[in-house]
Amino acid sequence: MEILDKFLLQEERNGFTVNEVMKRSWAAYIEILDDIIEICNKHSLKLFASYGTLLGAVREHGFIPWDDDVDVGLVGMDYVNFLEILSKEYGDKYTILNPYTRTWYSMNFTHITNAPRTSFKREDIRRWHGCPFVTGLDVYPYYYVPRNESDERFILNLLGKIDDTIAMNRELMSMVDGSRIVADNNVIGKEVALKLIELQRETGYEFSNDRPIENQLEILYDQVCRITPEEDADFVVRYDEYFKDRTRKIPKDHFEKTLLKSFEYISIPVPIGYDAILTDRFGHDYIMPRNIGAAHDYPYYSKQLKDEKYYREELESEKRPRYGSVEIKRSPRKKNVLYHTGMREMLIHCEKAPEKIKSVLRSFSINEEYELWWMPDVFLKNDDIALDEVAPDLMKQYESIIHDFIEKGCNVCDIGTDIGKAINECDEYYGDPGVIADSFREAGKKTTIQNYSVMGIEADEKYRIDEDIEEAGTIVKSIDDEIPDVPEEWKKNLYRSDGSRKKIILFITTLSVLYHYKEKTIDKWKSVIKIFREKTNDIALIWKCEPILSDVKPLLGSKLVQDFDDLVNLFRKEQVGILIEGEADHVVSLVDAIYGDSDALMRKAIESKIPVMIENPEII
Repeated sequence: MEILDKFLLQEERNGFTVNEVMKRSWAAYIEILDDIIEICNKHSLKLFASYGTLLGAVREHGFIPWDDDVDVGLVGMDYVNFLEILSKEYGDKYTILNPYTRTWYSMNFTHITNAPRTSFKREDIRRWHGCPFVTGLDVYPYYYVPRNESDERFILNLLGKIDDTIAMNRELMSMVDGSRIVADNNVIGKEVALKLIELQRETGYEFSNDRPIENQLEILYDQVCRITPEEDADFVVRYDEYFKDRTRKIPKDHFEKTLLKSFEYISIPVPIGYDAILTDRFGHDYIMPRNIGAAHDYPYYSKQLKDEKYYREELESEKRPRYGSVEIKRSPRKKNVLYHTGMREMLIHCEKAPEKIKSVLRSFSINEEYELWWMPDVFLKNDDIALDEVAPDLMKQYESIIHDFIEKGCNVCDIGTDIGKAINECDEYYGDPGVIADSFREAGKKTTIQNYSVMGIEADEKYRIDEDIEEAGTIVKSIDDEIPDVPEEWKKNLYRSDGSRKKIILFITTLSVLYHYKEKTIDKWKSVIKIFREKTNDIALIWKCEPILSDVKPLLGSKLVQDFDDLVNLFRKEQVGILIEGEADHVVSLVDAIYGDSDALMRKAIESKIPVMIENPEII
């Protein structure tokens, strides 16, 4: 398909910037979509846009600006026939993922991708209009709901049993190794076996040892959804949605015919009843754009770029162009800072990266405390690798910034410079996450990850843990203020030896954050407590620690629970501060600032004009 160059340029839509990397991904999506539409037309299958793609087709005549995927659907036997035709005609061109084609695939829809893995090879990038990433669309099956209520209950009952068996089998597989029908002679294994026998008796499906049980259950789920013929139904559904919400059913006549709507470069079929479908899904005013974001991480390719194996290979490549690196030498009068800009983060934030980099360079140039050493990552440009074709405009701007920096006689060191020497010579690290940042952090050097959403370095500074605490410790009350009645044992923590009161900081930690971030949270809390331990002469710490409930422990795992217990015990042993395990409403009136995880106490503090700062577990 021919894609005009101007389509690949960064543009603003509805106040949202769609960068050139995303535009090239859109081009790849459009090509896949065009092929799928063609094959459906060829075989008289009623394909139609679904979910956000349907909304985009009707409202935008293309992609919703802040969306980055494509959803289509087929009803009943059209979907069944589509699976067979797709494998025959496009099995060599595309990777087709569904329970029938991949035994490890556990979703009840089909995912079609242009490649099995990300590739920056020039021939692959050019094939997909400058897109190096795995792109693909989701094809959803819509099946009929029986008109007869007892038949509907029978189907839903079977689907519920299948879902329960899948959940139980997953629990079993987490305890034993293998994928046999009965993997171990335990209670769960027996229960799974009984459920499989029951399903086999009710459906006639023959389970075997040739495929994983979960995969066979997903196939059975799809087979059960197909039971009802069109003539016995008035509605169609996505059964996984309908099982949870009985209102999620669509009159089958909404799909009786499809209409064509413009979609970027092509036309896409939409159900004739699209207005009712969109009204039900998005509200009566669905035509009004709302930047509420996609239902998954945007941009989709950020996860693919964060492949550490790929990043290390690029970091160590001998084919990188060099900039005439200056040897890092310690400045006797200033703090040496290594500033690293990485390819993967720039591709993710390419619409913001040039201005961010220029603003950082300006910020350091006027700050007399620092001697800056810039280690710019580079886009590889050789016969094999074609990063220059992924984001050409970003590439031009980036090289121009580097050229100007070197022309001014500033310090630049090539990527691949001995990191050990850089760590020895530099006092701090500032820049993108990755191998270099991790090395500085492991060496105990101050490490700040730059934020592309803001310019300069000031906004990033507040994420440094010691800066967090310094700012949170801003005195609001006079240090001579009398503290209301508190337990006698607290006073040695709250007052200095001369009788003056310290700054009192309430540090809040929650199970929710611990569960979400796991070991990152423990590392963060350790670093916070370490900083406070070093400031006990001036700061009194009250740690509101939410204890781990017994029913939560299995979710966290024994190691995480032990690490948490060890941290609490160390806090007590070293008498870093006051520990409160439970409610702490009564201490809000005592404190000068609150720091930590989001909590209802913070709302009370804000109402009382007490400074509040929410910690970021991602940054140590």
